[in-house]
Amino acid sequence: PKDAQVIMSILKELNVQEYEPRVVNQLLEFTFRYVTSILDDAKVYANHARKKTIDLDDVRLATEVTLD
Repeated sequence: PKDAQVIMSILKELNVQEYEPRVVNQLLEFTFRYVTSILDDAKVYANHARKKTIDLDDVRLATEVTLD
């Protein structure tokens, strides 16, 4: 899958040369959960602001809140 190739490319760029194959799947799962959580929070913020769709500001706010 393309997503797995992206994760493997990131590992390569970070100079991680040895890892178990299941690490790629774990990172894919983590990434999916993280992005889903951010977008769910962004949707809540957009709804609170009475907007029909989320925008970049909603995503930034959700990311900042998650990081804090």
